[in-house]
Amino acid sequence: MAHTAKWVDTAYDNPPGNHFLQNEVRRDIVSAYNSSVLSKEFQQSQLRPIVHNCFCFAFHYMGEARMAQTERTAFGNYISLYPWAYQGIYTPQDVDTFLTKGV
Repeated sequence: MAHTAKWVDTAYDNPPGNHFLQNEVRRDIVSAYNSSVLSKEFQQSQLRPIVHNCFCFAFHYMGEARMAQTERTAFGNYISLYPWAYQGIYTPQDVDTFLTKGV
């Protein structure tokens, strides 16, 4: 989530930045994904839908369309306000439309 906050800080720069494209950020996100979503303990967590929303958002901005879609499928119809509200997205259909657009 800290990387999404940093993305907000750079998204409206002139020219706009994409925090998610930095190599160190990409490594952090993939590492967090591997140790959370792919862990056995994660399957028991009630936070799963929120976490899937956050990774979907991050993977989209990383240009990882396949991973973003995997996470989109995982959260189904549960849309968390964070991080989607940054893009004015409030419905599953809005997420689907958003994911079809490039970064």
